[in-house]
Amino acid sequence: MKERVESIELQMALVQQELVSMRGSTQDLPQWLKTAAISMLGAIFLQTIAAVWWASEITTTQNNIKEEVFVNSSFREEYPKTQQDVIVKLTEIQSENRYMKEMLNEVKNKLRFVDITPQNIVPK
Repeated sequence: MKERVESIELQMALVQQELVSMRGSTQDLPQWLKTAAISMLGAIFLQTIAAVWWASEITTTQNNIKEEVFVNSSFREEYPKTQQDVIVKLTEIQSENRYMKEMLNEVKNKLRFVDITPQNIVPK
Protein backbone atom coordinates (compact mmCIF):
# COMPACT_ATOMS: atom_id res chain seq x y z
CA MET A 1 0.00 0.00 0.00
CA LYS A 2 2.87 2.28 0.85
CA GLU A 3 4.29 1.77 -2.65
CA ARG A 4 0.97 2.63 -4.16
CA VAL A 5 0.77 5.93 -2.23
CA GLU A 6 4.33 6.78 -3.27
CA SER A 7 3.46 6.05 -6.92
CA ILE A 8 0.42 8.33 -6.76
CA GLU A 9 2.48 11.08 -5.09
CA LEU A 10 5.10 10.75 -7.81
CA GLN A 11 2.47 11.01 -10.54
CA MET A 12 0.99 14.10 -8.81
CA ALA A 13 4.42 15.72 -8.69
CA LEU A 14 4.95 15.05 -12.40
CA VAL A 15 1.53 16.52 -13.27
CA GLN A 16 2.27 19.64 -11.20
CA GLN A 17 5.62 20.02 -12.94
CA GLU A 18 3.96 19.77 -16.36
CA LEU A 19 1.40 22.39 -15.35
CA VAL A 20 4.13 24.79 -14.26
CA SER A 21 6.05 24.28 -17.49
CA MET A 22 2.87 24.75 -19.59
CA ARG A 23 1.98 27.97 -17.82
CA GLY A 24 5.41 29.40 -18.42
CA SER A 25 5.62 28.52 -22.12
CA THR A 26 3.74 30.29 -24.88
CA GLN A 27 2.19 28.44 -27.75
CA ASP A 28 3.42 29.83 -31.04
CA LEU A 29 1.00 29.33 -33.88
CA PRO A 30 2.37 28.53 -37.31
CA GLN A 31 2.59 31.47 -39.74
CA TRP A 32 0.12 29.95 -42.21
CA LEU A 33 -2.51 29.70 -39.46
CA LYS A 34 -2.03 33.37 -38.51
CA THR A 35 -2.31 34.42 -42.17
CA ALA A 36 -5.41 32.28 -42.66
CA ALA A 37 -7.05 33.82 -39.60
CA ILE A 38 -6.38 37.34 -40.86
CA SER A 39 -7.71 36.37 -44.29
CA MET A 40 -10.87 34.95 -42.71
CA LEU A 41 -11.43 38.14 -40.70
CA GLY A 42 -11.00 40.18 -43.88
CA ALA A 43 -13.49 37.97 -45.73
CA ILE A 44 -16.03 38.29 -42.91
CA PHE A 45 -15.58 42.08 -42.95
CA LEU A 46 -16.14 42.20 -46.73
CA GLN A 47 -19.24 40.01 -46.42
CA THR A 48 -20.60 42.33 -43.74
CA ILE A 49 -20.08 45.34 -46.00
CA ALA A 50 -21.76 43.52 -48.91
CA ALA A 51 -24.73 42.57 -46.71
CA VAL A 52 -25.20 46.18 -45.57
CA TRP A 53 -25.02 47.43 -49.18
CA TRP A 54 -27.51 44.77 -50.30
CA ALA A 55 -29.90 45.65 -47.45
CA SER A 56 -29.73 49.36 -48.27
CA GLU A 57 -30.50 48.61 -51.93
CA ILE A 58 -33.55 46.58 -50.90
CA THR A 59 -34.69 49.39 -48.61
CA THR A 60 -34.38 51.91 -51.45
CA THR A 61 -36.37 49.66 -53.78
CA GLN A 62 -39.07 49.23 -51.14
CA ASN A 63 -39.32 52.99 -50.63
CA ASN A 64 -39.67 53.54 -54.40
CA ILE A 65 -42.42 50.93 -54.58
CA LYS A 66 -44.22 52.54 -51.63
CA GLU A 67 -44.14 55.94 -53.36
CA GLU A 68 -45.54 54.48 -56.59
CA VAL A 69 -48.29 52.65 -54.71
CA PHE A 70 -49.17 55.84 -52.83
CA VAL A 71 -49.45 57.82 -56.09
CA ASN A 72 -51.53 55.11 -57.77
CA SER A 73 -53.72 54.67 -54.69
CA SER A 74 -54.56 58.36 -54.48
CA PHE A 75 -55.35 58.40 -58.22
CA ARG A 76 -57.61 55.36 -57.87
CA GLU A 77 -59.39 56.93 -54.89
CA GLU A 78 -60.03 60.16 -56.85
CA TYR A 79 -60.89 58.46 -60.16
CA PRO A 80 -64.64 57.88 -59.56
CA LYS A 81 -65.18 61.57 -58.70
CA THR A 82 -63.14 62.65 -61.73
CA GLN A 83 -65.08 60.28 -63.99
CA GLN A 84 -68.37 61.62 -62.63
CA ASP A 85 -67.25 65.21 -63.29
CA VAL A 86 -66.28 64.30 -66.86
CA ILE A 87 -69.65 62.67 -67.48
CA VAL A 88 -71.48 65.74 -66.10
CA LYS A 89 -69.46 68.04 -68.37
CA LEU A 90 -70.13 65.81 -71.40
CA THR A 91 -73.85 65.90 -70.63
CA GLU A 92 -73.72 69.70 -70.44
CA ILE A 93 -71.90 69.88 -73.78
CA GLN A 94 -74.47 67.56 -75.38
CA SER A 95 -77.36 69.67 -74.13
CA GLU A 96 -75.66 72.86 -75.38
CA ASN A 97 -75.07 71.17 -78.73
CA ARG A 98 -78.78 70.25 -78.99
CA TYR A 99 -79.79 73.78 -78.10
CA MET A 100 -77.41 75.22 -80.74
CA LYS A 101 -78.79 72.82 -83.37
CA GLU A 102 -82.32 73.90 -82.55
CA MET A 103 -81.33 77.57 -82.76
CA LEU A 104 -79.55 77.00 -86.06
CA ASN A 105 -82.57 75.21 -87.52
CA GLU A 106 -84.80 78.05 -86.36
CA VAL A 107 -82.53 80.64 -87.99
CA LYS A 108 -82.48 78.59 -91.22
CA ASN A 109 -86.25 78.35 -91.25
CA LYS A 110 -86.63 82.09 -90.74
CA LEU A 111 -84.09 82.84 -93.46
CA ARG A 112 -86.12 80.86 -96.00
CA PHE A 113 -88.76 83.51 -95.93
CA VAL A 114 -86.44 86.48 -96.18
CA ASP A 115 -86.06 88.08 -99.58
CA ILE A 116 -82.38 88.53 -100.24
CA THR A 117 -82.75 90.82 -103.24
CA PRO A 118 -81.85 94.43 -102.57
CA GLN A 119 -85.00 96.45 -101.93
CA ASN A 120 -84.32 100.12 -101.44
CA ILE A 121 -81.08 100.68 -103.17
CA VAL A 122 -80.87 104.01 -104.95
CA PRO A 123 -78.93 103.82 -108.19
CA LYS A 124 -76.15 106.29 -108.59
